[in-house]
Amino acid sequence: MGQRHQLFLVARVQAAPGGPDQYRCVAAFHHQWCYGKLPLHCVRRLKHLAATKANTALIQRDLDGYREGVQKSRRVPCPYISFLAGTAFSIDIEGEGPWKYFSDIHYQSATMGSTDGDNNNGITVVDITNPVDLAYCFVSIGGDMEAEGYAEVPNRVPLTATQYLRAYYPESLDPLASQSEQEAEEVDQKAIDDLDDIRLLTLDVLAAVWPHEYRPEVDSDERSTVLREAATDCEDPKPSTSIDPSVARAATGDVTMDLSKRCLSSAEIFATLKEAGPFSRLDISHNPAVDKAVLTQLFQEHRFEWVNIDGCSISNEDIVDLLKSQPSLFRGVEAIIHPVFLSANSLRDEGNSKGMPVAFSLLYKATFRTSRCVLPFFGVDQLVQNLLDVARALMVLEVIGNTPSSRNMLSLFAASYRSGRPWATRDIQSIPLQTTSGDLTEGYTLVVLPQRMLNPIPSPRGGMLFQYGIIPPGGERKFIDVATFLDCLKEDGWPERKDEKAVEQVIKAYNEGGSLLADFQDVTNALN
Repeated sequence: MGQRHQLFLVARVQAAPGGPDQYRCVAAFHHQWCYGKLPLHCVRRLKHLAATKANTALIQRDLDGYREGVQKSRRVPCPYISFLAGTAFSIDIEGEGPWKYFSDIHYQSATMGSTDGDNNNGITVVDITNPVDLAYCFVSIGGDMEAEGYAEVPNRVPLTATQYLRAYYPESLDPLASQSEQEAEEVDQKAIDDLDDIRLLTLDVLAAVWPHEYRPEVDSDERSTVLREAATDCEDPKPSTSIDPSVARAATGDVTMDLSKRCLSSAEIFATLKEAGPFSRLDISHNPAVDKAVLTQLFQEHRFEWVNIDGCSISNEDIVDLLKSQPSLFRGVEAIIHPVFLSANSLRDEGNSKGMPVAFSLLYKATFRTSRCVLPFFGVDQLVQNLLDVARALMVLEVIGNTPSSRNMLSLFAASYRSGRPWATRDIQSIPLQTTSGDLTEGYTLVVLPQRMLNPIPSPRGGMLFQYGIIPPGGERKFIDVATFLDCLKEDGWPERKDEKAVEQVIKAYNEGGSLLADFQDVTNALN
């Protein structure tokens, strides 16, 4: 059952150490309900996410890691790309009209064939070699679309947005069409127009990735030239992942100090930072002099909101130990760019928190299972943003049934503080950790119970009330509301909030859309 569809991300990468760049599939997943306009909307969302500067850098990190032959998993060789694309294809809390978009996806092996999936609505293929200049196509892979009763389209060749969508919804030019029919046609055409600025992926790329499934249009010598041109058909084929000059301003307006990829001793690092003006973001990646001791001193002498220590002499165990032994150093940190927070293990459904301490967690009762997302540290404005996004996701339900999945909720806590930027261009700088632990004594725990078919409670602003409560750390058996939680952070010495307007919005959202849980024992029993 369902409108079954698969997405494949492909890129030109170094398939073997020291070898030439070749096209490979770097991410794949299955979508149980994706057809018609939905794949077009998903590609549009991925386009916006991939072009966001912070996300572009992490996409390039994944691709460079593949080129260097250091990927840990053939199934998920590029975990960040997999997570980013999965987010684009599964959730949109700023969708058009009253309905927002929630769905679930299932990660597949990047080594699978393009026709190996359970499919009756074609596939989407996106070339992410250059994150700021994607190429895409849709493909009908065996006549399944026609078998489902849709219009006939060519088989196993790249389809444009127009070809794919019009197989489901033929263009309507009837001047006597009803208003609803005209509005539907406008929505269809807009979905097509939104992809006008994205290149169409060629058949030769499909043949390079899956040579046993597609036949190239040109001979082998000409094909090599075509593929190189396909991968570099843009002004900047490899976007820079570093910031120039050394001091720059982030999208949020915060100053970033960039000391990445420089052969600086620890003494030179501290001397440089001492002479610098105020900054809250530090990129010190790919510097072997930065080890656990240096990182500790950096956090003792400076208050960071964002730090990039990728490629430094700091192991996963070092990070876990510091977070456990000196948690106060990390109060207010929004993102730490390090492999431990960008791991393929985080894409699995079982617990993968790797012994991380818990500063904040989300315990969410979804339709089919209960999940727990873990934040080992957080920025206050970032968390306020995440809490507001959760409320917005839950309050859009005009009827019961379009309830966010556990994976949707995890995606919300991967987003950084946006400072007024739209949801579509949010920074995603980590893959959320999960845990199966039932220990609710460590850190703050947000418990969320969305409304179900039975006994729905209308919200005064429309939609349905959700139930929630925040459990304080230390084993207190009670629930507090969002306003009390934010007061607790202030009393505990967390950094001051910068966006008081967002604070007002999140308190209002939970007052209007949320109902505070009361019976602690009954709720915790129901979650187990």
